[in-house]
Amino acid sequence: MRLSLETVSKKIAALKAMSDVEFGELKKVKDIDEILPRLVVLEQTMRTFGYREIQVFERELGAGLIIEKGIPSR
Repeated sequence: MRLSLETVSKKIAALKAMSDVEFGELKKVKDIDEILPRLVVLEQTMRTFGYREIQVFERELGAGLIIEKGIPSR
């Protein structure tokens, strides 16, 4: 899957424009508390390193998620 900085930025802008009620409904989505921070980090990483587009592979995401979930929280 390819994601462009423009697409990611538009999605974040749409999230910021949501009403409190809409955002409340969004918070009911499974795993949203893990998805939203990653979206913000993705945008910042792309901006910092000058990427206009990034290609993501499902197997790479899975490995990263497994590693992150395996780290005990403090």
